[in-house]
Amino acid sequence: RKRKKIVIGIPGSIDPLKKDYLKILKLIGKLNELKKNIKVYFIGHFQSNTSTYTKQKENYYFLKFKKELNKLKKDGFDIVLFKKKLSQKLYQKCVKECDIMYAHLNFRTYKPSEGNAWTSAYTEGITYNKIILTNRKNSPKDIDAIELKYTTDEEFYKIIRFIINNKH
Repeated sequence: RKRKKIVIGIPGSIDPLKKDYLKILKLIGKLNELKKNIKVYFIGHFQSNTSTYTKQKENYYFLKFKKELNKLKKDGFDIVLFKKKLSQKLYQKCVKECDIMYAHLNFRTYKPSEGNAWTSAYTEGITYNKIILTNRKNSPKDIDAIELKYTTDEEFYKIIRFIINNKH
């Protein structure tokens, strides 16, 4: 029986301050032996948020992100990245296709303990009854109960393997 791919959704615009997108690509790249079982959606659009980075640093980050993403695609990973803002209808369609809402937070610049703790991965995960995968620590109790958390790369890989092996 042929299994459907696990679809990992990373909602929100590509913003280096809130999520560590280079680390996300690194983690996905390490799933090489599972790439035929995975599809990744960056459900937002490329370089759509302005940040406090200077334009030069911002351009460097996004160029590096795109280079790494294209390398993974060339290696056979099924990755979708939108270049324009999605309509609400397309955004919801993409979210509904996902099995997992994923947020690898950038703790160097994003401080969930300082009140800015919510990301679209939680909103979409709750709204559409999706698995929420995160590296977040010290979640509030109501959020903690619905997350699959990892603190190491190996824990991330184990969770993804578990989900793939138990997909119906």
